[in-house]
Amino acid sequence: MIENFMESLNVTIDANRLWNLLMDLGKIGEEDNAGVTRTSFDQKDIEARKWFLKLLEQADLSPYMDAAGNIFGQIIGKNPELPAILIGSHLDTVNSGGRFDGAMGVLMGVEVLRTLKEKGIQPERTIKVVSLTDEEGARFDYAFVGSTALVETEGSGKLKENLASATDKDGISYLEAMKQASLAGEYFNQINPDFIEQAQLGKNDVKAYLEVHIEQGKVLENEGLAFGIVTGISGGEWAEVTIMGEAGHAGTIGMKERKDALTAAAECILAIEKIAQDSSGSVATVGKTSINT
Repeated sequence: MIENFMESLNVTIDANRLWNLLMDLGKIGEEDNAGVTRTSFDQKDIEARKWFLKLLEQADLSPYMDAAGNIFGQIIGKNPELPAILIGSHLDTVNSGGRFDGAMGVLMGVEVLRTLKEKGIQPERTIKVVSLTDEEGARFDYAFVGSTALVETEGSGKLKENLASATDKDGISYLEAMKQASLAGEYFNQINPDFIEQAQLGKNDVKAYLEVHIEQGKVLENEGLAFGIVTGISGGEWAEVTIMGEAGHAGTIGMKERKDALTAAAECILAIEKIAQDSSGSVATVGKTSINT
């Protein structure tokens, strides 16, 4: 849809400029193994946000940040009362993630808007690029904070409760991390989890949301296709399971009397994998395990 829109205007984006932006952003959080780590509101995430805000300023795209930490740039349309088009994705990553996941969707949006600006083209309706807060959930095991705030699917009260209860490995709550980030000044002053409902968009505020994303599976690769159009998406569900066992002497407790939590967990993991394999397209992953004695 983005390509068709640009083609209808006889406009082409600068692919080299887009590539260079992706490489520059990829240096923030880069690790020795060539992976990139920027988890929500950590030092590298804040650095990436500042880099992105500066980019929006340089492109004259009127940047701003909302109470949830979502970052926007925009071109005001000829009829700004019309619902806007959003183009975007996210800047946070999983641990040792790639340079393109999320970043491509955000920086592609910047490139589209900047090209329109440079060509002196004002669209009929406002077009915005957005970087959504925390798509991955890598730091707090709680994801989609920015998009949830925009559409308020859980209600602001429930969202605030979840932000207060979600903690990272150091015991820092999501709520605390957001309030700490708000002290970074300038645009960051707008981050306010206590009034996160202010980030919500109305039903008539958005006409469409577009996102360019790299393929994370191998469907297109196996088919030899350069790109595809998503027609459906799976809903994610997270669960925490505790398996209780019983300690005993490794050399004397008989096999029938053993209550080994680890072997039970292994059976569960294999069962989860089989359930997903036998389904019609669903996937399942046991992402983390820990042993408490």
